[in-house]
Formats: sequence, structure tokens, C-alpha cells
Amino acid sequence: PEEVLLLQAVAQQVGTAAQRLHLAQEVRQQAQQLQQVLDTVTDGMLLLDSQRRIVLANPAGRDYLKLLCQEQIGDAIEQIGGVPIGAFLETNASPTWRELIVEHPEWRIFQANARPVEIMPGQANAGWVLSITEITQERRRQEQVQAQERLAALGRMAGGIAHDFNNILQGIIGFADIVAKQPGLNESTQRHVERISQEGHR
Repeated sequence: PEEVLLLQAVAQQVGTAAQRLHLAQEVRQQAQQLQQVLDTVTDGMLLLDSQRRIVLANPAGRDYLKLLCQEQIGDAIEQIGGVPIGAFLETNASPTWRELIVEHPEWRIFQANARPVEIMPGQANAGWVLSITEITQERRRQEQVQAQERLAALGRMAGGIAHDFNNILQGIIGFADIVAKQPGLNESTQRHVERISQEGHR
């Protein structure tokens, strides 16, 4: 009976070890799948733990980190793009996108926000997911559209002024032509009236 009990205990331990090994393999596979999903996202994605350390980052996130704060995986983030990290991690308010501008080596603009990671409702945050999106090209297109709209408005205004000015000149030319046809004008007045008409046409 003691040998049977011992064999049962050994079998139970072997079964538990096999279950642990199987569970560890599943966790490893899920972590690999998560990394593959993150690697396909074009926005920068960073996973921060409760101490604000970078636990995980996709390729875009690693590239943006080099520009925005010089930190890397394993480092704690104090600021990003000159903005204290605490401004992103406020859990009381709904996450808002904040603009981050990089001027060197070239002008680029980003938007970032952070969302808390909750394991169970009501528990303290397990960390944050920080999303970073580059909007440089979008902002340049907006500025080009605004510049074109300003030029179009200026063109419409100039066209309106030219139209109004043309109406005034037509009146001047018309009256000059009427005066020129008046009988008995002396030569000097005739020259002045012709000059008014010529300058108006010019």
C-alpha cells in the first residue's frame, strides 16, 4: 500500500509538471502571437509596466522612442517628446491625444496617448499601452490646403477689386468720351479729355 501511495504521488507530480510545461508553452505561443500582431501595426505601440518601464515595443515604437526620448526596452520613461510621462498616464480623465514635435534632425510631428491596462476591474493598473502616431505628412497637407485656400481667397478679393475698379474706369472713360464730343472745346481741353480717356483705357 505504501508503494501504491508513492506511485500515485509520483504520477500526480509528473502530471502536474506536464500541465505546467503545457501551460508554459501556451503562454510562450501567445506572447509570440502578440509580438507578431504588434509588429504589423504601423503606429508606435509601447507597453509600460506599473513602474513606467518599457516592457514591450513594436518596431515603429522603438524607432519613435529614439526620436522622442532616447529610451529603450527595460528603461523607465520620465518624459516623451519633452512632455512629462505623467501627463499621458492620468487615469482620471479619458485619454487625450497630445502633440509631440521633433525639430532635429528634421521637423516631425506626432500624436500620443496612453490607456491603462487593467487585469481585473477595480484593481490597480498593471501598466499602460502608449500609442504614438506620426502625423507629419497629414499636417503638411493641411498646411498646403490652408495656403491654397488663402491664395484662392486673395484671388477672389483681387478679382472683386479689379471688377469694381473697372466699373469706375468705365464711368470715367464714358464721361470723357461724352465731354470730347461737346462742340466748341478748345484744343487744350480736347487734349486733356483725350488723355483722360487714354489713361482710363490703359
